[in-house]
Amino acid sequence: MLNRTILYAAHGERLLQYMLDSLEGSVELVNELSLEANIQFAVVDACRQHLYVAISDAGAGKLGAKGSVHALKAYRILPDGSLEIWGQSVPLAERPIHLAIDDQRRYLFVAYNQSAFLSMHPIADDGGVEPAVEHTCLPKAGTFTHQVMVCPMRRAVIALARGNDEVEGKAEELGSVHTFSFEDGQLKLVGENFFDSGIGPRHLVFHPVQPWVYVALERGNKLSMHYLHEDGRVQLPSKFQVEALRDPRYLTLKKQRGGVIQIHPNGRFLYVSNRSDAVIRGRRHEVFAGGENSMAVFELDPVTGEPRLIQHVDTHGIEARTFSIDPTGNMLIVANQKSVWLEAGANDRRLLACLAFFQIGEQGMLNFVGKHEMPDDGRWLLWMDTCAI
Repeated sequence: MLNRTILYAAHGERLLQYMLDSLEGSVELVNELSLEANIQFAVVDACRQHLYVAISDAGAGKLGAKGSVHALKAYRILPDGSLEIWGQSVPLAERPIHLAIDDQRRYLFVAYNQSAFLSMHPIADDGGVEPAVEHTCLPKAGTFTHQVMVCPMRRAVIALARGNDEVEGKAEELGSVHTFSFEDGQLKLVGENFFDSGIGPRHLVFHPVQPWVYVALERGNKLSMHYLHEDGRVQLPSKFQVEALRDPRYLTLKKQRGGVIQIHPNGRFLYVSNRSDAVIRGRRHEVFAGGENSMAVFELDPVTGEPRLIQHVDTHGIEARTFSIDPTGNMLIVANQKSVWLEAGANDRRLLACLAFFQIGEQGMLNFVGKHEMPDDGRWLLWMDTCAI
C-alpha cells in the first residue's frame, strides 16, 4: 500500500524534498540539499531506492555558455524519503539534458543537447553510478537531442532530437528520432528517421499496454502518435498528428513551443504542456509578451490510439517545463519554470515560478486546486517528480 508521496524538485542548485498531500493539493518542505551546480534532470529508479541527478553550470539552449561543472550524482532514498549521497560523482564532458534507466537497472543513459552524443553508465550492484562505457563508435543522435528513453520490454534506447529552425541564412536542421540497441553493452544504431520540416520532437511517452508512442512536438507545438516496432524503431510518418494549442494563432510566436508529455497509468488519458516565456520591454522592466501556457488533455481511442482533445486548462504560471502524475493517479503537478512580470494597468504584477496542483477527475480532466510559489531569486524550476515511499 502506498502510504506517503514525496515530491522532489530542482530549483537551481537546490534539490528540494517535499511531502505531498494528494488530497489537498499542497506540499510541505521537509529537506533541502545544495549541489555544486544547477540540476538539469533527475530520475528515480523503478524500485524507488535511488535518485540519479545530472548537474551542470552551463547555460540553456544551443547558444548557452559551455560551463565547467558537469556531473552525475547518485543518492540513496531513505525510508522517510530523505537523500543520502551514494558513491562518487561521475564527471561529464558537457551539459547533460536528460536521463533514463533500463528495466533491469543495469545502465543509466545520458543525453547531451550540444554534441548530440549519448553516454551509457553501468549501475553497480549497490546502486552507485560508474563512468561511461567506452564505445568503439560513439553513439550520436540528431541535432539538439532533448530526450533519451528506454523501450519497455525491449533492449532498445530511443533518442529524440528537436532540430533547429532556419535562422540568418542557415538552413533548417530537421528533428529526428534515433533508435539504438544495447544487447552487448554497446549502443549501436538500429534506425533513424526525420520529421517533416517545421516539426521537432521534444519528449515521448509509451502507452502502458499497446505498441504506441506519443510525441510532444516542441517545434510546431503539436502532438503525434506513432507505432512502435519490435526492435524499438518509431514509425514515421505519424499515424495521427493533432493540434495541442487552444489557440493555434500563437504558432506565429517564436517562443511558443510544445513541452512535456505524460500518459495516465490507466492508458486512457494523455497530457501535454504548451509553453511560452517570451518577454518584451515594458514601462519599468521586461514583461510577458504573450502566448499560451496550458495543459492539453486528450482521451485515447482504445482501438486505434487516436488522441481526442477534451480540455485545455491554464498552468497558472510561465513555462511549464515539466509535470508529473502522482503515484495514486489522482493528482497532476506542473512545474512552472520562471518568474515574470505581467502588465496589469498602472501596477505590474509578478507571477512567480511555482508548483501548480490539479486533481484528475474520473474522465481525465483537470481541476486546479492550488499552487506553491518558489522564492523570487532568479533560480529556475527545471525538474520535478513524485515518488511513493
